[in-house]
Amino acid sequence: MQNRRQQPVANTTNRYTPAPYAGTGTEVIDNLDANIPTARLLAVAAWHSKRHGERHKTIAARLREAANDNTKGAA
Repeated sequence: MQNRRQQPVANTTNRYTPAPYAGTGTEVIDNLDANIPTARLLAVAAWHSKRHGERHKTIAARLREAANDNTKGAA
């Protein structure tokens, strides 16, 4: 007869409950620096465009907008 390892008892007294998310979902692009190369902005926008979800679409659009602003400033 094999001895089976006993399963640890779940600790139900100290459960961690994180606070509800209160962010906008676009924190990664809220403070874009104007010194980011346009090619990099467009590459990251393309990566986000391949993902599904409204957040990724919003991020991709903002990155393209920033890349467009960078090209206008360089001309």
